[in-house]
Amino acid sequence: MANKSKSNSKTNTTKSTKTQAVSPPQATKQHTSHRNQIAIITAIIIGLLIIAGTTAISILCLPKISESSTDVATNNSADEVTVYKPVEIAQTTENSESKTDTTETSTEGSKDTANNSTSTSNKTTSTNQSTNTTVPSVSTKKPTTNSSTSNTNTNTTQPTTNTPAPTFVKYIEDVTKSNVVSKYGTSCWTEKKVIYDLYSDGSKKLNSTSTYNKCDYSGYNGTTAQIKSEAIQQKSAERTNINQILTATNSYRTEVGATPLTLDEDLTTAAEIRAIEMAWSNVFAHQRPNGNSIWGITSELGISGFYGENIAYSSSANGTAMAKIWRNSAGHYANMIDTAFTKIGIGFYRFQGATYAVQLFR
Repeated sequence: MANKSKSNSKTNTTKSTKTQAVSPPQATKQHTSHRNQIAIITAIIIGLLIIAGTTAISILCLPKISESSTDVATNNSADEVTVYKPVEIAQTTENSESKTDTTETSTEGSKDTANNSTSTSNKTTSTNQSTNTTVPSVSTKKPTTNSSTSNTNTNTTQPTTNTPAPTFVKYIEDVTKSNVVSKYGTSCWTEKKVIYDLYSDGSKKLNSTSTYNKCDYSGYNGTTAQIKSEAIQQKSAERTNINQILTATNSYRTEVGATPLTLDEDLTTAAEIRAIEMAWSNVFAHQRPNGNSIWGITSELGISGFYGENIAYSSSANGTAMAKIWRNSAGHYANMIDTAFTKIGIGFYRFQGATYAVQLFR
């Protein structure tokens, strides 16, 4: 507003001066000169008014430092505050006015000078416009601590040493025995074997677990006399399975018109001895474990001989299933339906999860 008052003061002075210079009784030549002067004065007044208006507009267009602008600056950077200087705009305007005054003094009495004043006013306006477009500012930063460096140091991960993965070294077996039974020079047991993988760091990993029925037959020394008592016990214990085999055999004989066989208890004892000695010696053959002929067992028992033998080894659990095994074998089936036989002895013995069965024919 101070600049605006100053401009009005100059304008008033100019009007006063130009009015005193005009006198009505002058000649036509003077009248023409007065016209030129009035045109010049008018152009100067218009230029000054334009300058004064532009200055006022420039001042009104200055951006205010409000809470919102301060907030924006604060949000962008807590450490930076922007301060605007409206004083520089006022100085620029004053300089423009001083140029206008200079032009007014040097161009009095000439139309060209009026044109120059108008040009000068346009320049002043152009100067004010460019001043409004770019507002000078001063950025002031507060001293801050180097928090980013501190955060960087805090977030830095310490280098770690990569420990190589342990490597496989070998297998380790852990074997335990249970249910150990020794008979006729043979030992049998249940064996549980656990296998581990051993690694270079000393750790172990379970590989597999298995359970077996195992026997050591190397010391077998069973005889007919030693086995006889167990054979008699087994005849009673396995009577059901013995009868199943007898029934199945006679049914096959009936199919072909052969006479049913009669169960002989002495032959059944001999058949049980044969089943037991095969189991404990692990010799599954038509031969005694000691290498003697099978026909000698009856003489050792003091009973009449026999003329045919069927043997079977299977995981089957009953006598009927064992009879079917023989039925499906031509040689064994031939003994079962032979019309020359009238008596039969049957042995049935369970051992280490398997079944041994024997038929002796007479």
